[in-house]
Amino acid sequence: MDTGPMTDFVNAVISESRDGGIIHSYLSQQISWEGPMRKSFASLVADLASGSPQSITRVTERLQYLNGTYRTRYPVASMPCAVNVLVKLIGDMGWWRTSPPVLFGSSEIDSEQLANMIPGILDGIEKQGCKRPYSLLTKFLHFCFPDSFPIYDAQAASSIQMWSFLAFKNRDADWKQFRLLEMTDTSGHGYKSLVKFYNLFWSTTNDAQRTELVRSTNMLSHHIGGKVSILDLVDKLLWLASGDPLPLGLTLRH
Repeated sequence: MDTGPMTDFVNAVISESRDGGIIHSYLSQQISWEGPMRKSFASLVADLASGSPQSITRVTERLQYLNGTYRTRYPVASMPCAVNVLVKLIGDMGWWRTSPPVLFGSSEIDSEQLANMIPGILDGIEKQGCKRPYSLLTKFLHFCFPDSFPIYDAQAASSIQMWSFLAFKNRDADWKQFRLLEMTDTSGHGYKSLVKFYNLFWSTTNDAQRTELVRSTNMLSHHIGGKVSILDLVDKLLWLASGDPLPLGLTLRH
């Protein structure tokens, strides 16, 4: 694998997170709801951790809110099923009370655990006779645990595939895991490729770049009044680029 394209992408995330960059501009334009929404999820996790009798109602409300805001078109009739399964399985891991592993810097075992949680929940929902809310589920878990779960959507997957076209010289198994076909499978089994991409991102950064990324998250969190993580910065650029190599910072190498 050619590490150059990932280095270019890291630099693009840092640049676009600064004042005037497209990540900073997007969050600034959405400040009226981004900050309050993120705070509401922090409050929700606290409710779930305490065993509040209102927590299930609040999970349903937050899931419906994301469904409408991001237009994921998940059937309202399937919401109770999805809520019950995801609350139980995350609870079985103890993650409402003690947060899941932080993705960046995590061990291989912890990363695998995070990656497997998505298809596990989706499988549980399907076994209850309900549709699988792949993208919606990752959004929900990301806002509950912004340092642990990356967001999957088709736009982000398109950007990762574009990166892979330049990062891999051969179209072998290493490359195939980043194909759109693999990552967009609604079973969620391609989520492991998304997690791998994020881990490759982090392993490519040096100490100075990590310091800059943390500085940007602190500044943006204060700016919008809600938690912004480094995973957020990566996600926002992947999503905003939607497969376009220019905002991703990608260039052809000769």
